[in-house]
Amino acid sequence: MDKYSPFGNTDFISFLKENPEFGGFLSGLDIPESFRNNKAIEEMIRTKATTVISALYKDGVIIACDRRATAIGEGFAMIMDPRVKKIGILDKQLSCGISGVKFLGLYLLQMMKIHFYNTLKKNDGTPLPFDTKVHMISAFLKELMPLAMQGLVVVPIIAGYDAKRDKFRIFDMDPAGDKTEMTDLGYTLTGSGKSALGTTPETLVHCGWDPATSTKKETLNKIVYMLISAQWTDPASGCDITRGIYPQVVDISRNGSRELPDEEVKKIYDSIITTIRKK
Repeated sequence: MDKYSPFGNTDFISFLKENPEFGGFLSGLDIPESFRNNKAIEEMIRTKATTVISALYKDGVIIACDRRATAIGEGFAMIMDPRVKKIGILDKQLSCGISGVKFLGLYLLQMMKIHFYNTLKKNDGTPLPFDTKVHMISAFLKELMPLAMQGLVVVPIIAGYDAKRDKFRIFDMDPAGDKTEMTDLGYTLTGSGKSALGTTPETLVHCGWDPATSTKKETLNKIVYMLISAQWTDPASGCDITRGIYPQVVDISRNGSRELPDEEVKKIYDSIITTIRKK
C-alpha cells in the first residue's frame, strides 16, 4: 500500500465497497453471471474512447476534450452518450481529463475531487502542494491496476498551476499511474483520437505554436482544430453540433480554473469550420 494513499489501511476498491455513497457503481465492475458469455453486453458496459488534449500558453494552460462516449466491440461501434464531460475541475488550481472506460473514469474524478476538498478543510484552507496532488492521483490509478488488467482502463491527463513554483504544468499518465511531466513539448494528448491525429500536433508546432509565447486565443484555436481533426478519422471521438454539443474546454490561469461556456466554444468551433470550408 502506497504511503500516500488517501484510503488509510484499505485499498481503493475495498474503500468504495465499505462506503456505498461513493461506491454504488461497483456492481458494474462484477459483471453479472448472465452477462459473462454475452460479449456485446460486456463491451457496452465498458464504454470507452475519446480525445483529450492539453497545451500550455504563455499565461496558463488549457485542457479540452470531445464529448462522445463510444462502446466498441468485435464487429460493432455504438455511441452510448454524446454529452459526456470528461474533464473534472478538481480544485482551483488543478484539472484532470480522462480517456478510457467512462463510468470508472467519471467516478475516479468524483473521488479525487471529494478527497481534495476534504483535505483542504482538514488543512484549514491550505491547499496541498501541486506535486502531492499529482502523486495522489497516481496512487488512485495504482489501486485500480487489477481492473486495468481486465480491460477496465482509465488514462488521465493532469493540467494545473503550481503556485509554489509559479509554473503551469501538464502531466501525462499511464493506466499504472506512472507520470511524465510534459516539460519540453508543452502539450500532450490521449485517447483513441491520439493515433487518428497522426502528425497534427507536430504540424501545429511547426506552424508557430510556442508554449512560451502563444496567446490563449491562439492555443484555443489550435486545440479545437485538433479535436475537429480527430473526429474526422476516429469514430470514437466527436461532438454532435446539430444538438448544440461542443467540446468541453477548461482554462487554468493564476486566478483559477474556469470551464468555458458553450457559447464561447461554439464561436471558436464555427470559426474554424468556416475557415476549413473556404480552403
